Amino acid sequence: MKKNAYSLLVMVALALAATFAACSDDDDDTPPVEIKLNENIVRLLPGESATVKVLEGNGGYQVTSQNSAIATASVNESTITVTGVMESEEDQSTTIEVVDAKNKTATIKVYVTKSVNPLKVGLEATTFEMVVDDVKSVGIISGNAPYTVESSDDTTLGVTQVANNVFTITAKKVSETPVTVTLKDSKNKEIVLTATKVMAKAVTSLTIDEVGKNISLSAGETFELAGRISWQPASVEAELVYSSSPESVATIDANGKITAVGLGDATITVTVKNTTVTATANVTVKVKEKVKLNNAGWGFTYSAFAPWGGHNENPNMFDGDAFNNWWEAPNTAGDGTATGQYIQIDMKSLKSVAELAIARRCEGDWIKGGLKSVKVEYSDENTDTPANFKFLMNVNYSEVENIEPEQGQENGSAVRNEVAKPNPLPATTSMRYIRITVTGQYKGDQPCIGYVDVYGYE
Repeated sequence: MKKNAYSLLVMVALALAATFAACSDDDDDTPPVEIKLNENIVRLLPGESATVKVLEGNGGYQVTSQNSAIATASVNESTITVTGVMESEEDQSTTIEVVDAKNKTATIKVYVTKSVNPLKVGLEATTFEMVVDDVKSVGIISGNAPYTVESSDDTTLGVTQVANNVFTITAKKVSETPVTVTLKDSKNKEIVLTATKVMAKAVTSLTIDEVGKNISLSAGETFELAGRISWQPASVEAELVYSSSPESVATIDANGKITAVGLGDATITVTVKNTTVTATANVTVKVKEKVKLNNAGWGFTYSAFAPWGGHNENPNMFDGDAFNNWWEAPNTAGDGTATGQYIQIDMKSLKSVAELAIARRCEGDWIKGGLKSVKVEYSDENTDTPANFKFLMNVNYSEVENIEPEQGQENGSAVRNEVAKPNPLPATTSMRYIRITVTGQYKGDQPCIGYVDVYGYE
C-alpha cells in the first residue's frame, strides 16, 4: 500500500514539473523581429553556390526551395547556402523561403542562368580612328558586373571607369601607334577596343590681327608676323607655311619673319600645312620718312649756366625756338673760354636717332655767332645714371652775326633756317642720352645753344 502511495506522489511531482515548465515557456514575451538578410536576390550558374547571411531574426532557421529542381538551399545557424541546379536553354528562377522559430519569414529570389552572359558593347566596330580631344562614349549592353577598364597608353587614350554601364575614351595626343583599351567583367570575359590612329585636330580658320594685316616698312626693316596669327580651334598644334609675292618687294622665312627688300606692295600668304586654310597680309615698302621725335617729358641738365639780366635761367631746349630760350655757357676755362661746358638730354628711353639739329642762339635777324664747334656724344645705357658716353660727331658753325631776311619772309626766318641746319648721323643709332660739349667759340662771346631737335624714321 505504501509502495503505491509513493508511486502516486512521484507521478504528481512529474506532472507539476511539466506544468511549471510549460508555464515558463508561455511566459517568454520577448517581441519577435523581422528576418533581415544581407541579400535577397542571387544569380547562379548550374552547380554554383552562394551564401546568404541572416543579419537579424529569431533563431531556429529553416529553409525551403519552392522548386528544388532549379535551386536548393541549406542552413547552418545563420548562414544559408543556395546552390543552382537546373541546366536549361532558358534562364530559370525560384524562391527560397526562410522561416525562424517565431514564424517570421523572408525570401531569397534565385536566378539560375544557362551560362555566363557574353560581354558586349554598343559599338559597330571595335577598331576606330580618333581626333585629338574627341571623346567616345561606350555603353555596355551585356556582361557580368562589376567591370574594369584600362588603357595601354593613358597619355594617348584616357579612359574612365564604368558608371551606369557606360565609360568614355578620350584622345589626348597624336599617335600613329595603335593603342588598346581593355574592358573586363567579373567573369573574366573581356573585349579589346583599338584606336588604330589618333590624328591632329583640324584647323578650321586662320586669323591675322589688325597690326599684322597691313604692314608698312622701309627697305631693310623686318616684321615678325608669326606672333600676329591665331587659329581655331586654339588647342590644335598648327604647322604654318609662309610665302610672299613678289619677293622683290618683301620676303618671309619659315618662322614668319618678313624682310622688306624693295619699294612697292607685296602679299604674304599663310597656309596651314596640307590644308586649304589660309590667311593673307599686305606689306607696303616705302622710302623712310625722317620725323622729329616727340620730346614731351624729356629731361635736360647742364654743367653750368651764365645768367644775365632778362634771360630765362631755365631754358627749354625742346621748344624749337632759338629766339625764345637758350643755354649760355660761362667762360670758366683756364683760357677764358667755355670749352668743356655741356648740356645733356635724357630721352627717358632708348630711341633710334637718325639726325640732330643743334641750333645756335638767335636774336631778331641776328645770329649770336660765339659758338664755333661742339662735340656730340651719346649713351645707350637705359638707366638713370649712365656711366659711359661714346663719340657720335663734331658739329662746326660759321662765323656770322647777321643775315638779311629774304624778301617776303617773316622777321628772323632766314636766320632760323641757318642756325638749325641738319646734322645727319652716319647711321641710325640707338641711344637714350645725348651730351653736347663746347669745343670752340668765336671772339670772346659766351657761346649759346638755342634748342636741340632729335629726328628718327617712322
